Amino acid sequence: MLWVVRSIIPWLMFLAVKLGCQYCFITLRPSLGLTDLPDLPDDLLMTYRLALNGTTSELTSASSRGFLLPTDNATFVSNAFGEGLQEGTYWQGGGGGGGGGELLPLEKTSVTASSSHEESPHLKEKGVQQGEVPLMQPPLPKDDIKHLEDLEAPKDKVQPVMPIQKKGKLQEEVKFEKEVKLKEEDINLEEKVKLKEDGVKLEGEVKVEGEVKLEGEVRLEEEVKLEEEAKVEEEGMKVEDDLRPESSSRAQRHEYCVIGAGPAGLQIGHLLQKAGRDYIIYEKSNQSGDFFTRYPRHGRLISINKRATGRPNPDFNLRHDWNSLLSDRPDLSFSRFSSEFFPQAETMVHYLNEYTRRLGLKIRYNTEIRGIRLLQRPYDRATPNPEEEEEEEEEEEETTTTAKKKTKPARSFQMKDQLENFYFCRFLVVATGLALPNKPSFPGHHLVIGYEDISVNASRFTGKKVLILGRGNAAFETADAIYGSTSVVHMVSRSRARLAWNTHYVGDLRAINNGLLDTYQLKSLDGLLEASVEDMVLEKRGDLIHVHFPWDMENITKGASGEGGDGTSPYTPPAITDYDNFSLREGYDHVIRCLGFKFDFDIFHSSTSPGTSDSAAKYPDVKHSFEARQVPGLYFAGTATHSLDYKKSSGGFIHGFRYTVRVLHRLLEWQHHGVPWPTSTYGVKDLLSVVVKRINEADGTYQMFGVLADVLLFEKDGQTFKLLQEFPVRLLARLPELTGHKAGKVVVVLMEYGPDFSGPDKDTFRSDRATGDPLDAHRSNFLHPVFYLYRSLPSESQMLQKWRSSALPRPDHVHHVLEDFLTVWTAQQSHILPLRRFFEQVLSHDLRTRYDQTCLQAALLHARPPAPCYLGGFSQGRGVSMVTSLPSVVSAS
Repeated sequence: MLWVVRSIIPWLMFLAVKLGCQYCFITLRPSLGLTDLPDLPDDLLMTYRLALNGTTSELTSASSRGFLLPTDNATFVSNAFGEGLQEGTYWQGGGGGGGGGELLPLEKTSVTASSSHEESPHLKEKGVQQGEVPLMQPPLPKDDIKHLEDLEAPKDKVQPVMPIQKKGKLQEEVKFEKEVKLKEEDINLEEKVKLKEDGVKLEGEVKVEGEVKLEGEVRLEEEVKLEEEAKVEEEGMKVEDDLRPESSSRAQRHEYCVIGAGPAGLQIGHLLQKAGRDYIIYEKSNQSGDFFTRYPRHGRLISINKRATGRPNPDFNLRHDWNSLLSDRPDLSFSRFSSEFFPQAETMVHYLNEYTRRLGLKIRYNTEIRGIRLLQRPYDRATPNPEEEEEEEEEEEETTTTAKKKTKPARSFQMKDQLENFYFCRFLVVATGLALPNKPSFPGHHLVIGYEDISVNASRFTGKKVLILGRGNAAFETADAIYGSTSVVHMVSRSRARLAWNTHYVGDLRAINNGLLDTYQLKSLDGLLEASVEDMVLEKRGDLIHVHFPWDMENITKGASGEGGDGTSPYTPPAITDYDNFSLREGYDHVIRCLGFKFDFDIFHSSTSPGTSDSAAKYPDVKHSFEARQVPGLYFAGTATHSLDYKKSSGGFIHGFRYTVRVLHRLLEWQHHGVPWPTSTYGVKDLLSVVVKRINEADGTYQMFGVLADVLLFEKDGQTFKLLQEFPVRLLARLPELTGHKAGKVVVVLMEYGPDFSGPDKDTFRSDRATGDPLDAHRSNFLHPVFYLYRSLPSESQMLQKWRSSALPRPDHVHHVLEDFLTVWTAQQSHILPLRRFFEQVLSHDLRTRYDQTCLQAALLHARPPAPCYLGGFSQGRGVSMVTSLPSVVSAS
């Protein structure tokens, strides 16, 4: 039955055309199964849409706009027009309602043009150059694709033609000052077309007065000059010029610019939005978290997702949730998106994009920022002319030097994207992470496969010998993925393997990836050795890649045969050598580079480069306030700031930098907007309760141990204190300047490991690794709270004099809370009592809790009841005077 219906469709179309019924198909279309066609703008009607939906008027209207018809399909053309078109021609329509038109030849024809107006935004998205109209093909429903296979014209026969008229109308009259000449080398045009008309508005069709045959490539050599700027309204947008940098009046300007829509960029974006700041996030890809679409290569994250903790407290749960970003919404907890303990990278991509969508973050995608430079003028007056800026900078520097101004000069940042559009901002936050692979240069480095290009199909390495360069999680992840298929996996790095459960640094080798250690130590052909990769020499001999080092090159030269000297014949080992047992002597089928990533400094102009960190050259040089040391107003967020706690804490990972990003935001709020660091005020009688709650539930100080601390600010009256949470301990000397709070006597609460417990050469499983005696709490090895009391804030010079292994200088008093196997510090005798006595000693306050009954009993039996009875207001309204004792009253009577 279906074939019968299909066979009569062309005849119905033919009759509709002959009878002039332009609306017949509107009625017939549902019955013909043509209701699910894609909804397209009129100026993007495709050939295949015309083939399925079109009436004579639609075909004619579309062809009048210069769209190509698939004339190589004679059946379609015959059915649609009642006559056949020859292959290699296109239909030039004559009007929207009639059927008039011309058949023009189209053999090897390419028309380009230069115009004063832009193409449609739809064309730009397809990468179409100005003046070209390709055969556009937006996606179709699957059911329609099979109908189009025979309609697509061959690529070698179909060429784009210049549009005659775009949708919309020119609002100003167009006057052609010169005759448009169509020229082509060695080709004679049969007729010159003169397009010289004054006072004609291009509002409707454009009539072609005669047949024009284009036998070769035709180019418009002269631009059409318009007397006045013509504005074309298209798709509700005004297109005014070609793609040139925006003028200073139209350039985008924001108070905060954030580069990168990864976890750190989204976190700072949420905080800025919550504070009501003017910000924008620029992302070079088309989605948030694009890094995780490529890495880890084998798709499994090593950040834990512990969903069941046995606690309802959200702060405590974040201690064991290493993937969630901070927000006020419970539905944005990562545990709602995955039930896997080690989740997949694609889940992280989904989570980050949902975080973006649900919070409504302002992100400009497909914008690759480059050429970042610091300007010496406010961002609302900056211009996109670099030469002008340099001259103004020099003049302003001279003026500032002469006047010796004490105020900070107004600064801003200029940057541009891949389309040369300019952007300006007052403050810049770079959150691009480390995405540039480390590629050391050494002889033969071109023979290696990068981690970024490695195949995730393990079968490609079946029976192969593989050498992996590197010793981190990327290297071991790769080894774990392929060592079930390979014959041999060897791993080389300049330093020994650092195990995370030895060093307590999550960036070191995690147990989830260290399967190769088993096969190495259990002698199953795989192995690890230490050697400098930079000193390595790779040489291809035959089908294998051989590894040499400078100290071995002399023996290699002596041992190679005359034929092998050209590097083409199989490697011949030396007959007699001191190194005939060289570990890597047999050669490898593949050498894989897994040497980690580094920060991309190429996004900066040479005048604004932040420089590299002294602690690790792969990171930018950043102060503990997260501002670039060499560029004021330039801040970093996320992994790029990990140089501050490299191999010490968690600042390079989501569960760490989500807190350092919040610290950065609080610093910005006070420094640039006068919003003090948030604090809570309590009475001293509540001190013990507040502190115990924080050390047992706080997530920021727990994850960023040794870096972020709670600071207790005691007032002069001695009766109240403020709790200032998650402050960078390295900035303690500048606390009043950076937070807006005065500080006298302070107690710093910091989470620390024991000084001799962590390290790659430490035995973390020794029998005396833990202590349970409160008197030996200072010998605790595992993570535990430490209280530092300073009667006055240490100076910056004192901060440089570290005390033992701590990040702080020597305190006036210090107290260690005994480590606990459960990391729960609530034991009355082992934890609470020693802590209370510490505070009572340094504050001269009795912090014991008293009930009314005990206070009454104390008032009757003692000359002066304990202080908590006074502080608690026991005597108020109870007829008992706490000024004089009961024995005194009796003797007086």
